[in-house]
Amino acid sequence: MWILHQMEGGAETWNMPAAFRLTGSLDQAALTAAIRDVVDRHEILRTVYVTNDDGELYQRILPTAEATPEVPVIEVAPEDVSGAVEEAMTYRFDLAVMSSVPSWCVTCTPGTTK
Repeated sequence: MWILHQMEGGAETWNMPAAFRLTGSLDQAALTAAIRDVVDRHEILRTVYVTNDDGELYQRILPTAEATPEVPVIEVAPEDVSGAVEEAMTYRFDLAVMSSVPSWCVTCTPGTTK
């Protein structure tokens, strides 16, 4: 995975995007806590790939205290929701510094989150 990531320049090849339309209010703290529970349980979601001084590649499993998923809320106009979701789905993350669970909430009107 790391080799392909390097060859493709961080392309979104390995992304597994999903989008959900929710109505009503969203408990942001509960959502973030749920994602954190999953990340805490599965080492692969806390794994980064780095090279040492000799250029040798190794995986580093972040301690749960260092792997702190965030779920930022992005507010957009209703007509911009599709673009914001597309941008999130094609996000390119760096396997050397970031865990593999980037998440966002796109809010377009009060009570509607995607």
